[in-house]
Amino acid sequence: MLALALAAPLAAADFQFSKLNRTYTQLVDALAPIVLGPVEVLLRSPEHRLDLVAHRAVLEPADDGTHTIRVEIDLSGMGMIDAVLRTAGLEGKLQDELTLPRQTLSMTGRIGLAPGPDGYVVTLIEAPEQVEVRIESRLAGRLVPLCRQMALVLVRFDCVALEESLTRVQVPIPEAGTQFVLPAAEMTGEERDRFDAYLEHSRRHCCRR
Repeated sequence: MLALALAAPLAAADFQFSKLNRTYTQLVDALAPIVLGPVEVLLRSPEHRLDLVAHRAVLEPADDGTHTIRVEIDLSGMGMIDAVLRTAGLEGKLQDELTLPRQTLSMTGRIGLAPGPDGYVVTLIEAPEQVEVRIESRLAGRLVPLCRQMALVLVRFDCVALEESLTRVQVPIPEAGTQFVLPAAEMTGEERDRFDAYLEHSRRHCCRR
C-alpha cells in the first residue's frame, strides 16, 4: 500500500499566508519600455504603494524535486510614474500620479523549495519575463499631444496606439536563478505546519520513485 501511495501523483496544494496581505512600498522601479515603431517610451515608478488584498499559491511537486506554481495576486495601489518619450532624436519627459485599480494578476512557473535558517528558500526556475498590470493616470492623455508634435518629423506614427498601450504596463519578473526567502515569521503556526507537511510529503515522494 505504501508503494502504491508513493507511486501515485501528488495532488496540488493550495496555500495562502495571511500575514503577507498588507501594504508594500517601492517594490519595482523600472517598468518594461514601450516600443511602437520609431517611438520608445521609458517608464519608471520612483514612488508607489501596493496593497496586497489577497493571494493564492498552488504548488504541485514534480518528479525532479522542483514544484510547479500558479500564483494569483489580488492588489491595488497608487504612486507616481515617470515617462521619457524618445523618437527621431527628440525627447520629452512627463510625470504624473498613478493609480492601480483593484485587479487580479495570475502567473505560472516552476520553483525550487528548501528549508533555510529563517524560513524557506525559494529559487525561481521558470517564470514569465513580465506580467501585465492595468494602470490609470493622466499620463497617456498628456503624452498624446507631445507625441503628435514629434510625429510632425515622422512619416507615419499612430499616437492613439501609444495612448492605449499606456493603460497596461509590463512589470519585469526576476530572472531564473533568483532566490527569495519566505520568512517563517510571516506564517501562522497552522500555515507553517501545512507547508512543512507538503514539503516532507513531496520530498519522500520524489526520493522513493
